[in-house]
Amino acid sequence: MEALLAGAEPLFLVGAARSGTTILAKILNSHPKILMTDETAVFLALSGLIEKSREGVSAGLWYGKTYNVLWADFLQEKARDLVLGFYERVAREQGRQDLAFWGDKHPHYCNCLEFIYHCFPNARFIRLIRDPRDVATSIAEMNQWSLEEGIRATAIFLDEYESFFLGHRGLPVFELKYEDMVRNYTETTGKLLAWLGLGMAPEVANFISENAGRNAHTAMTEDVPIRNFATSVQRWRKVFDSTHEMLAMEIFGRYLERYGYL
Repeated sequence: MEALLAGAEPLFLVGAARSGTTILAKILNSHPKILMTDETAVFLALSGLIEKSREGVSAGLWYGKTYNVLWADFLQEKARDLVLGFYERVAREQGRQDLAFWGDKHPHYCNCLEFIYHCFPNARFIRLIRDPRDVATSIAEMNQWSLEEGIRATAIFLDEYESFFLGHRGLPVFELKYEDMVRNYTETTGKLLAWLGLGMAPEVANFISENAGRNAHTAMTEDVPIRNFATSVQRWRKVFDSTHEMLAMEIFGRYLERYGYL
């Protein structure tokens, strides 16, 4: 392993889009012992390349007439080293050293979880969970979609993540509810850090104090207006009608029940 990552464990932050992963990634990255990037998407890019290379020209590529399967196998074999080498450069770019954990957050890692697991079977996962109805509301608003489209998009995230984690029950996973996080960032972050064997560093406490109420998808500077994210809990009640409620129950009612949202 490269020097700057020697002894550091892989750590991945996942969850449906609009479930708070961005702000949590920034909080974690403020810890001197954690390098948590915000959607480098290296696993999505690499797994996608391997899959397409395996298919060759049939995947619409301009290359891959010969030895495309061998090339795909070679990339798969070297994937772990490629990722480690890349994160060694990221660590150097950020001036980081003596790290305990490194990793990335990306909601769409639901599309390549098995690939991540293949590369790093010893990885830890942080899974953010938010009321799916609020996720659907936020996704619809962000993309200017209908609520029905938001509900169906949310179900894709839920199904993929649930399938993976149920299929790998032995994985070290810390499940954190969005609703708990926005009510008390300091307390929930402290519990998460304790699970990682780390304490609440002053840098983390300062970051939470200065930024936890800001919009994580804009630059975190003084001119960004403060938002009370606790008000984002149960947003769905303001926009769902009975049709949307019935559709949500039909599509992901089991998740609402399983995670205590009913």
